[in-house]
Amino acid sequence: MLLASAMQYQCNILDLGIAKDNKSDIEMLFDKAHAAGAHILLSSGGVSMGDKDLVKPILKMKGNVHFDKVCIIISSLFKIF
Repeated sequence: MLLASAMQYQCNILDLGIAKDNKSDIEMLFDKAHAAGAHILLSSGGVSMGDKDLVKPILKMKGNVHFDKVCIIISSLFKIF
């Protein structure tokens, strides 16, 4: 959904795939994005909190973090069973 939305606005897309949950793999993918000239890095899923969070410290070391949380409010349109 993120890729489709960005493509709708004629953005150049670089899909780096899925990172393993270890520091070296995450750093390698971020370095690939930087080497490719990426201006914006979108990451979704798999981001832990606290001591298990590998993404946030690497991002802070390598660049600027403009926001790191998204508030999602489930509306009455959705039913949870």
